[in-house]
Amino acid sequence: MSELEPQEEQRCGRGAPKGAIAAAAVAAALGAVAFSRTRQRVRLSAHQQALRELAEETGCQFTPAQPNDPQGPDFPTLEGLHRDRQVRLDTEVAGASLGLRLLTRATARHSAPVPGFVVIREETLTTRMADHLGLADIQVGEPAFDDRFEVTSDVPEAADLLQPEVRDALMGATFESVVIRPGEVIVRQRGPLTTTAALRQTLKLAVDIAEWLEPLG
Repeated sequence: MSELEPQEEQRCGRGAPKGAIAAAAVAAALGAVAFSRTRQRVRLSAHQQALRELAEETGCQFTPAQPNDPQGPDFPTLEGLHRDRQVRLDTEVAGASLGLRLLTRATARHSAPVPGFVVIREETLTTRMADHLGLADIQVGEPAFDDRFEVTSDVPEAADLLQPEVRDALMGATFESVVIRPGEVIVRQRGPLTTTAALRQTLKLAVDIAEWLEPLG
């Protein structure tokens, strides 16, 4: 086999131009962003439809998203009375600008004398709220519950709010966080929930906890 001429050898040994590699990387990134946005639009559409169906089921008022209207909401909402209690289902945007997350939020009003806040989250290595806020992880004396959840609060009697019915409901549910505070219980779920069943269960958890709190007063 004849040897390659120096110029040919240089051509054969050269990789793709840096500009082409950069352009390919940008195209791939843009494609990923476009795919993510398309997927998010599909999920938000399914979320809105599920919320509309739940509003019809519960008799609550449904407000569709109107992101192109300067006066309209960016996300759909459900609001009204459910089981004789004021409730609301809406969307919360959390995180920094480069890592925004959408959360479905169910809020149920209560009249229990709760003097501060209680936050319940799944305990993981990456969500150590107690360390971050300088608050102790409250123990309720039930090993299965204490091992699974991290409970932080500024209420000295926070464990008393987590009655057996509340603990059982939390143990049987999945959620991003549950917050008990004066006047309301808030249950957050990751992402826009896309089924009526998931929305119904989230709303039920918020209402159940609100009802269990009130006899404590």
